[in-house]
Amino acid sequence: MVLFIVGRSGSGKSYLAKQIVREILPYRKVVVINNNPEYMNEISGMIPFVVDKPHKYDWNKVISSELNPHIELLVNSDEINGELDEISEAILTRGNIFLVIDEARLYYPQYKHSRGVEKLINTGRKFKVDTMFVSQIAVLVNRTVDSQVTFIICFQTTRKAEVERMRLYFGDDADQLSRLNNHRFMICDFLSGDTGIGRL
Repeated sequence: MVLFIVGRSGSGKSYLAKQIVREILPYRKVVVINNNPEYMNEISGMIPFVVDKPHKYDWNKVISSELNPHIELLVNSDEINGELDEISEAILTRGNIFLVIDEARLYYPQYKHSRGVEKLINTGRKFKVDTMFVSQIAVLVNRTVDSQVTFIICFQTTRKAEVERMRLYFGDDADQLSRLNNHRFMICDFLSGDTGIGRL
């Protein structure tokens, strides 16, 4: 499964992402990639792991260790691509992981991006690896996500480029995105083809 949550700051996207993580924690190992410890600060059971130097860690050991049941990797996005390839490979090797890539526009941008994350998106289901991308700006996230997304949740946006990208998912209904109230969102389930509007 690939889940994509999009919304400006204050829209409710981070709250929803954390609620999803809370629901999954009892059943799956969760790995979060982020640039600040917000999940660890708000969710019991998340362990911070600061990635301060590239290629310093044996990621198979870090990801697989039962001493690290749920990890929030705090990574400098300027030096992430090679590291993400190694982390992604370790996640596929371990399997049965729910991966969260917050600030996806930084960690999986439209242009300079990780081949490892691309492999996760395309083959993760074979290894029971699900990925949730969270981003303020959809148009800056790599379009490989579009080809494999299972569910997309989009909060209110007035950016024309954002609405245009959301047409891929919602068709002409994407025009409603600019009129959504705060904490309301549009959702598309690609498995059933259903779309709708929800609220937190």
